[in-house]
Parts: sequence; C-alpha cells; structure tokens
Amino acid sequence: MNSIPPFCLVFPGQGSQALGMGQSYSKFPVYQQIMAQSEAILGFPFKQILAEGPLETLTRTEFAQPALFAVGYGIFKVLETEFDVLPQAVAGHSLGEYTALAAAEVLGFEAALQLVALRGQLMQAACEQNPGAMVAVVKAELPQIETLLADPRWQNQVGIGNYNSPGQCVLSGEKAALEALAAEIRMQKWGRAVPLKVSGAFHSPLMSEAQKRLSQAIEALSFQPARFPVVTNLDGEMTTEPEAFRQKLLTHLLSPVRWEASVRSLAQFSSLMLEAGPGSVLSGLIRQTLPDVQTHSLAEANLLTELNFSEASHV
Repeated sequence: MNSIPPFCLVFPGQGSQALGMGQSYSKFPVYQQIMAQSEAILGFPFKQILAEGPLETLTRTEFAQPALFAVGYGIFKVLETEFDVLPQAVAGHSLGEYTALAAAEVLGFEAALQLVALRGQLMQAACEQNPGAMVAVVKAELPQIETLLADPRWQNQVGIGNYNSPGQCVLSGEKAALEALAAEIRMQKWGRAVPLKVSGAFHSPLMSEAQKRLSQAIEALSFQPARFPVVTNLDGEMTTEPEAFRQKLLTHLLSPVRWEASVRSLAQFSSLMLEAGPGSVLSGLIRQTLPDVQTHSLAEANLLTELNFSEASHV
C-alpha cells in the first residue's frame, strides 16, 4: 500500500526537453504503450528522436512539444495504473497545461496529442515568419517593469509572457524592442535580464496567427468535465467545467502564464507537489513562491521508490 500523502502533479513546458527523457519509465508496460501510440499518431520516428536526437531536432518546437506531452502523460499513466494513485489537482506550465487536461480526461489522449502536434507546428511556423525573443528577468521589480511596459514605446511589441514566481518574470516580443527594454531594465537596476534560448516570442501578440488557426481546431473538439481540478495558466484558478477550458485555450498563446498564481491555488489542495517530466524547473519555481511546500521531480523512475510509492497488486 502506498504511504505517499495526497499530492498535486505539475507538467513542464517547452525548454525542459532532454535527450533520453522518460527512458527509465520504459520498464512499465503502460509507458511503453503510450510511447508506441504516440509514434503511431504522430507519424514520424518519435521514439528514435526522443532517445537519439539529434538534440537540435528534439529542440525544434514541432518535435519538443509532442515529446514533452507524451513523456509527461506517460509518467502520469504509470502513477495511475502501476501505483493506483491520482493527484488532488494538476497544472501545467504553458504546453504542460495540455498534458494536465489529458490527465484529467478533459481531452482524450489522441485528440490532445494531435492538438499539441498542431500547436507545435503552428508556433514553429510563426517563429520562422516573425522571429521574436524572450528574456527572463530575475530578481525582478515587477511594479516598475509593468509601469515601463505601459509606455507607448512598447505597446503591441513587448509584454510579460510568464509570471513565474515572486522574483521572476519572462518578457516576450519583438527582438529589437525586447533588447532595448532589457537594456533599460538593466540600467534602472530593476532585475537581471537574461535572454532565453527559444526560437520565438511565445505568449505574445507575435503568436496571433498561430492562435487563430489553433483556435479553429480547439472549437471542433469535444471537452469533458475534469476528473480532478485543473489549475489554469490564464488566471491561476481551479477549473473543472468543459466550456471554461475551451474558452481559456482560445487565448492561451496570447496570454501570460500566471504560474505564481497557479502554484498558490495548487497549495490549497496539497503541500506536496510532484513534477511529471524531465528536469526540475517547475520545482524550483514552486519553492521560490512557497518555500514551505515540498517538491520532487519525477524525471527518473527510481524517484518513485524513494518517495515510498509501491506498485499496486493487480488481481
């Protein structure tokens, strides 16, 4: 019997991808099944790219997004089927919200993976058509930065793409404008501005065409009530109603990810948060927001044993 206390599950977004991610879960049949299904649905050598790369290919948005989705969902299915446990609530950072919706059965696995693949393709095309950039601001003075962004110089050019934690935000927008804005932030000493290695300006107006075409696909899908609460990026609020999820996804690519607010909402369900995917980026952001919350990354399958998960006996 599992001695693990109630927990929340969080799913990482693009940028966490790594060669070989999730490979330690291949010992579980359900994980192997999810990987095989993913390859059949996607129609490209998904498992080979995941295991062998090259890394430049895996990093491309149209490959990284479905890969992260499949790995995160596969880890969730291992928890559910092999260990007989479910989270109290879930959330995902940007792309990770789609994984959370699939785990909560708001969207079926195949429909969600196809939507994520389309999202990755549209975002990659938007990046190539109108290259933007993103800059993380660490130890950010948010009130001053938000006041600065209200200046007409930056309107419709740069905005906040992520509110990650009390001291960190991510700016997103046109490259030249973003460089000028970052220089001003450094000059005013309102934070340390660090350019991110991404191919575009996610969660900004530069994603308008991608969101428009993605919204057509979202409108055609059937959404179901969530089997457990999903805390959404748009407002950091708990949601279970099907149409609420649809409406939130219709502006998801153009709106900031309110991760700090999401973490505070999740903490109402449990003080233990597990990160289902490669790396520990979200675990770090959670600790920055709520230092007393316990966090663990499930990047490697052996961590389940360390956390006192025990496999369910299937009769």
